[in-house]
Amino acid sequence: MDRNQAVLTLNSGISKLSGGDQEFARSMLRQLGAKGRLSEKQWWWVEKFANDTVNPPKMATHEVGSFAGLKRLFDHAKQHLKRPAITVEVPGVGEVKLNVAGPKAKKPGSINVVGTVKKDYPQLGAFGQLDSVWFGRIDGEVFEASFKQAPPAALVEFLKKMSADPAKAAHEHGTLTGRCCFCNKALEDEKSTAKGYGPVCAKNYSLPWGK
Repeated sequence: MDRNQAVLTLNSGISKLSGGDQEFARSMLRQLGAKGRLSEKQWWWVEKFANDTVNPPKMATHEVGSFAGLKRLFDHAKQHLKRPAITVEVPGVGEVKLNVAGPKAKKPGSINVVGTVKKDYPQLGAFGQLDSVWFGRIDGEVFEASFKQAPPAALVEFLKKMSADPAKAAHEHGTLTGRCCFCNKALEDEKSTAKGYGPVCAKNYSLPWGK
């Protein structure tokens, strides 16, 4: 499609893009409206995003097992916390956060898998900066991977471990790293270090704490 058609297509279908892409696309459209021009790199992104609204890339899927157990933990935590989340350090991947998608998400109730990675943004002149990246979502027993960021094998294996026994995975993370995966704070006393999480998070997420 030509550039005029790309702008019209992007304007009409911009809501089909992910949040980060929507923000970037809107910024370029605002610049085009204000200044009447874009750089060649920016035009490349406009045409790409316009095409993505018409022919959305397909997401690869990975069987990771049922996350019903983790959903129960989140459902219980919602009685005490506004936005419950689990933050873990996955070897070879980095920090990964799991949270439940809200009612306005494409798949409400699914579990988002978000990481922190180093990315380059040559179109913005930014190189090697830390950024949040959406690896995909867990829907039922399937991990739907983002078409932008291929999930590392270590991440898929971690998700399988988390689905099999979320309490055990939380315990192992805490004892290994010295940080609670529920509040992402350092474990300070001996019992919390042994359990892998503290008494407050045990109550919030309905996890065993006694003997």
